[in-house]
Amino acid sequence: IDDRVVGMTFSEFGRRVKSNSSLGTDHGAAAPVFVFGKNVRSGITGNNPAIPVNAATNENVPFQYDFRSIYASILKQWFCVNDTDLQTIMLRNFQEIHLCINAACKTTGLEDIVRGSGEELITNYPNPFVDKTTVTFRTKGGHTLIQVMDQMGRVIRVLTDKEYIAGVYSVTFDSHGLQNGVYYARFQNGALQQVRAMLKVR
Repeated sequence: IDDRVVGMTFSEFGRRVKSNSSLGTDHGAAAPVFVFGKNVRSGITGNNPAIPVNAATNENVPFQYDFRSIYASILKQWFCVNDTDLQTIMLRNFQEIHLCINAACKTTGLEDIVRGSGEELITNYPNPFVDKTTVTFRTKGGHTLIQVMDQMGRVIRVLTDKEYIAGVYSVTFDSHGLQNGVYYARFQNGALQQVRAMLKVR
């Protein structure tokens, strides 16, 4: 039976970096998810978050993977849902994360995927910046998404969300109307993902 079962934890809320000492909810923007089973790729997907030394009670760990990407990946890799039906179910295109190594409908290989190899896939200049910064990214082709999130983990800008031919491209992040502080540009290209911290100053 272990060849026929995949398990997954999930929660409707994440957790904050720091407790607010019961002055209200500690629910946050991000939380870990565990996927387990004989046919699940072992290891950790994503990077350890950088926790601020002087974290405030309202700060969040920026999420790295949209929870809907996990759902979509399980549907496709384990339940063999085709791309057309997946779009109907999920209502839009989400990043595929290679979770299953021996799914019933296909085998997923990761040999050609760069994870934590030091390859820089997204940068920005200038950084720090005042109003605008140029975000440069390297895509291997296919669907590419860049979202900008604030320190609360909220998506405040979508810089690009479309199909690309493999290559290097640039987009502009215009922070007009946003407060000073750290923002995170999250790059997704297939199973590849990186997060870039950007600092807005006066």
